[in-house]
Amino acid sequence: MTYAPNHRSFYDADSHVMELPNFIEDVGMLIDTSHPELYLFSSDYPHVEGTSDTIGRFERFLTDYDETIKDQFYSENFLRLSPNARV
Repeated sequence: MTYAPNHRSFYDADSHVMELPNFIEDVGMLIDTSHPELYLFSSDYPHVEGTSDTIGRFERFLTDYDETIKDQFYSENFLRLSPNARV
């Protein structure tokens, strides 16, 4: 990668770093304090240490967010990393 002094470091990290928050973490707060492009939906289902309602648990933190942000979290951020996974 070529160093560019006017290049924001977030864009470098954005292409290499993603976060998989746990269902008990406030993903809305994480998005508000950083960037929505950094977070991917994840689930421990069907393991017992997870929850049977992972989406519901995340949704309680995303009620005030528009569908664009939710789409990024639930699918688009993953598809940006793995574009061939789109069906």
